[in-house]
Amino acid sequence: MSVLLYNLLFHFLALLAVYGLTLKTFKDKTTAFLAGLLFITNPEVANSFIDGKTGPDLFMALLGLATLLSWLRKPSMGRCVIAAMACGLTFLMRYNMGAVFFVTSLLMFAILHIDSKFPYLNRKITLYAAIYTVVFLAVMSPLFVYSEYTFHKLFFALNTQLQFSNVTRLVSFTDPWWKLEGPVRDLPR
Repeated sequence: MSVLLYNLLFHFLALLAVYGLTLKTFKDKTTAFLAGLLFITNPEVANSFIDGKTGPDLFMALLGLATLLSWLRKPSMGRCVIAAMACGLTFLMRYNMGAVFFVTSLLMFAILHIDSKFPYLNRKITLYAAIYTVVFLAVMSPLFVYSEYTFHKLFFALNTQLQFSNVTRLVSFTDPWWKLEGPVRDLPR
């Protein structure tokens, strides 16, 4: 019962985030209501709600989108830090979503604020990219330290041990972090 309430809370927060983002973008309550209605009746969202999955992931994706849009529209140091923190938290919740968010947010910022004359990447873009990366890594550093200290792997995941059968079949020896670790993971210590 508590998992269902937890998932319900995050689906509700995600719905509020869709409504808020749409209202801020289009400044029309009817459009925001219809966007929320379209969001909540989407079959993927409805199925994930029924299965009791992806509520927090959905909320973090929308929170990341909100912070990213704020930073892209009016670049400032504070907004850069907040967007990087949201990106780091998204990575901690689901690494594939966080990695995509990290790369695409930096690329979008660079593309939107690039100069048409050489040098294309000015100091502002370079400074914001550096701060974004440093804050992202600062948010990630406790995970890296804990994983390295406890499991002797910089990128540890439970899926390296076994995969619980929720919707997928039980598979052992799956390691989703192999792309991040490469051939170094099999070397003796």
